[in-house]
Amino acid sequence: MRVPCVLVSLCVLLGAFAARAEEPSAPLARSGRFRPRLSLVDVPFNVRHGAPSMRQAADMQELVMGGGSWAIDLLGERIGQNSRSWVRPVVEVPLLLTWALLGATVLPGGDAWFHEEWHRAVLSRHGVSSFNGVYELRLFSEFIYVKHVSDEGLTFIKEQHPQDFVRLSAAGMEAQVASNVRLQRDIFYDRRSPARDVPRLWLNAVSVFQYLRLCVGTRSEDALGDDVREVDIAERDFTGLDCSGWIYDLENDRQPYAERGVHPSGIGVDRYRYADQLSPEGRSYLKRASWLSLLNFASPQLFGVGHLPVPGRPEDRWSFALSHQLTSFGQVVDGHLLASLAGWNVGATYHHYLNGTRAFPGLELRLVRWPVPTQAVSAHLSAEGWLWLQPSDGRFMDTRARLGGGGSLALAVDVLPRLAVYAELDAKSAGWVTGNVYLGSAVQGRLGLEAAL
Repeated sequence: MRVPCVLVSLCVLLGAFAARAEEPSAPLARSGRFRPRLSLVDVPFNVRHGAPSMRQAADMQELVMGGGSWAIDLLGERIGQNSRSWVRPVVEVPLLLTWALLGATVLPGGDAWFHEEWHRAVLSRHGVSSFNGVYELRLFSEFIYVKHVSDEGLTFIKEQHPQDFVRLSAAGMEAQVASNVRLQRDIFYDRRSPARDVPRLWLNAVSVFQYLRLCVGTRSEDALGDDVREVDIAERDFTGLDCSGWIYDLENDRQPYAERGVHPSGIGVDRYRYADQLSPEGRSYLKRASWLSLLNFASPQLFGVGHLPVPGRPEDRWSFALSHQLTSFGQVVDGHLLASLAGWNVGATYHHYLNGTRAFPGLELRLVRWPVPTQAVSAHLSAEGWLWLQPSDGRFMDTRARLGGGGSLALAVDVLPRLAVYAELDAKSAGWVTGNVYLGSAVQGRLGLEAAL
């Protein structure tokens, strides 16, 4: 399933390296910068639910995957300094592709691990224990999933927090799209070439599209044999096909969990849902979501272009991206604008939320790493503000809108030339926000480290 993605990534990656080879020089700060972040403390999640939170899992994934790609790019740069121009891509491209594939399959801290950890964060939020199947290191396994989840835990979430139960199934693909959006922002604001990140960007986008198409085309008889063999409840996936569970529970958010029926083995609840168990409207909505996920490819960075020029202003730059995500009430299509104007790093995102009845708008504005004007310390400030209309009760069939919003503020203070300590505070009203595990109103704080390598 990943072969077409690898071939496309290879072609784009070679093109990106060819374009970069035309530059007279490519020092590390220009072509290979890496900005890892690590949230050491994330409250209240760490206090109430353990670790990692969604943010901590995202930081760890970028530390592992971004760090590996940076090291490979640094190696390629060193090789390229003392050899012909074609040697660097010949050495570096296969290593980057291999690293991306390892991250997408068995590597703890990689993209597949990250996908499962966002599922687990929702489970942990409600006190339900689980296990990330990536830790089993099954290189040739067709599916990797979250296991060791009890029927009682799933019953509790479904009955007491039905919107969180919908979010539970969608959270893995939410993680992959959020990873690409974060990576695209880092590429742009750090003024680096996207060449080394092309395989990861493509693998995430293709994986989400393929998964949705798999859900659209898989019927219950296609997997019945596998279901029957799963006698041990602890070894079962918590949901089966993520997007089939997502749309089923969107449509049936008030259905008691036990009404799914008995598992084909005769033991426990029949967890898995398939396309033929959805209503015609549900199948249509799922199919529409699968095609909308193609918007995740709409970014110049997936094709090796880090930024676009501003006519008549050689120091200014801009870029854009589109994205699509599954949410706890339906889905959202986002339009992202990235800009560096007169020395200010700014951005905006328009959110187009969609449930089963109508569309709702939202807007997000951000300031990225503004240098604090003080001689006492070297520091930078980042801020975001959010305003939205979302379904009034957070449900699939809501017709009324509810106004909401929030914001975040982060201050990073340098403690070494390439290392800073940062503190972040964010608050929001009730509503769905990418990477925020709380669907109700919430105030969160983080303390961590940020480096610029």
